[in-house]
Amino acid sequence: MRTDFKPVVQVEGVYRVEAIEHARKEYADMFAHFQSGPASIRAMKELVAVCRANGIRVAFLDPSVSPTFRDSFAAGVHEAGEASLRQLAEELDVTVFPPLPDVTDGEFMDGHHMMKHGAERYSRWLADTHLKPWLATHGRSPP
Repeated sequence: MRTDFKPVVQVEGVYRVEAIEHARKEYADMFAHFQSGPASIRAMKELVAVCRANGIRVAFLDPSVSPTFRDSFAAGVHEAGEASLRQLAEELDVTVFPPLPDVTDGEFMDGHHMMKHGAERYSRWLADTHLKPWLATHGRSPP
């Protein structure tokens, strides 16, 4: 297991502008018309089945993205992706943990990778608001 990971503390100025622009170019096609493909959906179903066969509880996570990144999607595309996730979760009876509702652009390096302060806030919120109650209802005591 790697132990050399270090979260990005802060990205400012031209580096942040370049990171955001790189992400926009990298995801331009997805912003225009993202759609969950059959192979991806089949892989998720298989993964959930394997987890359950091995006694592993499953939850999905709808990741947080910055307001600017989210606004880069064509009208309805991001919402369609979320709807696809919810539909799959309902079909598989899997809980979906929502994204942090009040994220800011300043918490992200490039719109979809959180910097340290955003990740810390998100992690605390996710644990306190969703994970601990979910684990408690499934017979697991959170640390």
